Amino acid sequence: MEIRDITINSREDISAFFHYLITDLNLNFHPDNSFYDYVNPDGTTTFTEEQTDHFEAILEGCFVYCHVEGEDIYEIGLEVFYKCLTAND
Repeated sequence: MEIRDITINSREDISAFFHYLITDLNLNFHPDNSFYDYVNPDGTTTFTEEQTDHFEAILEGCFVYCHVEGEDIYEIGLEVFYKCLTAND
């Protein structure tokens, strides 16, 4: 799996990160879930420790950006999730 190096400097960056997680990684993503908690059907962890640390750092950047800029991370997540769900309509 390719790990994208994503820097969070805008609402669009957060949307792009969430879109990547949902569409490219096929992840049932929610901002409150730790990447350490994702497991495969066979019980193995979905991500390596390096990948998990990388994604956790990006997600932390999303929360920081939203806090500083007065954005709602859950609203952004819902917008992205909705766009992903309706993309094939």
